Amino acid sequence: MLKYYKQTAIIFLNTLIFLLLLNFILAVFYSYKEKNQANYDNQITQKYGKEAVTKAYPHLSYSQINQLLTETWNRPLAYNYYTTFKEKPFKGTYVNIHSAGFRFIKDQSAWPIDTSKYNIFVFGGSTTFGYGVADQETIPSYLQNLLNKNSRTKKQIAVYNFGTAFYYSVQEKLFFEKLIYQNQVPDLAIFIDGLNDVGVFAEPSYATEMRNLYEGKPGFFLQKWVKQIPLMRLVYAIQGRILKNTEANIPDFCAPSHLERCYNRYIQTKSMIEAVASQKRINTLFVWQPSSRYLYFPKEDLFGVRNAYNPNSRDCAYTYFFKNLKELEAQGNFIWLADMQKNKKQNLYVDKVHYSNKLNFIIADTLATYLSQNLL
Repeated sequence: MLKYYKQTAIIFLNTLIFLLLLNFILAVFYSYKEKNQANYDNQITQKYGKEAVTKAYPHLSYSQINQLLTETWNRPLAYNYYTTFKEKPFKGTYVNIHSAGFRFIKDQSAWPIDTSKYNIFVFGGSTTFGYGVADQETIPSYLQNLLNKNSRTKKQIAVYNFGTAFYYSVQEKLFFEKLIYQNQVPDLAIFIDGLNDVGVFAEPSYATEMRNLYEGKPGFFLQKWVKQIPLMRLVYAIQGRILKNTEANIPDFCAPSHLERCYNRYIQTKSMIEAVASQKRINTLFVWQPSSRYLYFPKEDLFGVRNAYNPNSRDCAYTYFFKNLKELEAQGNFIWLADMQKNKKQNLYVDKVHYSNKLNFIIADTLATYLSQNLL
């Protein structure tokens, strides 16, 4: 019996030493990899392949593409007491974010705002922020340049890009109100929505983490911590490669209850934003954005957009919203842009979701034309 215990103890000790040694080696590897990230392909290239990603950026070398996408996707979010999270301050070659939560654009105006200028705040999700494009290639950046060239106002136009990953209309409303409480009152607020509004089924992103924090469930955060152990990172990486081609559980975007809930939420949020803006004499413009899953048929489908989802996908939700939102254009502060790519055959995306600089410019040009004709 004693011999058995000794053998068991030796096996256990050797196994423990092996695992600790393996964990140490992996820790060194991951540390080196993170410090030398430029030497490795970014996660977008890993997902779609170098050929597709390179074709999406004909104006950049691959090293520039890799740097851009690394800066885009390897940034953690920061806590925000109004909306739970926001884009974290960051300084890079292609991506730069102010501590107030806005992304820098070309010829960025100072913060706090200068009331002698015509200030425009642009809210939205990651497409508005400009995931996958440089600071000067975002919708807000192009918009400022176009308006300063073509608007009739004598004031200089100052645009601020408050687009934030995962945000939908409710969080944008809260962010908008927070800025007003801070006495940062724009002349115009633009809300670019659609993708995330039809994608939020019940709760915004990171709601689970906040709930577990307040309910005092340490097991959830212990699990998150365990996933960061080098050995477990390897396990999850292998698991991800094995399962990456399996079909995920895709939510039913066409469920009538979901469509009705999303529509009512958007309309109510829009009305509340308009009420607050009216009190502060802020003009508003609401934009329903394009989606790669809706009326987009490129000649070369670089990212497998048409095969990305089952029939119960976002294009079904967009069809529903078209029937119910198109009439809002008559009110004068709503633009339906979802079908603007209908007859365009060139690639307009840098992945399955996010816009290329070409589509960003087209959207900005459309907005600038509308504003110049109706407001500025």
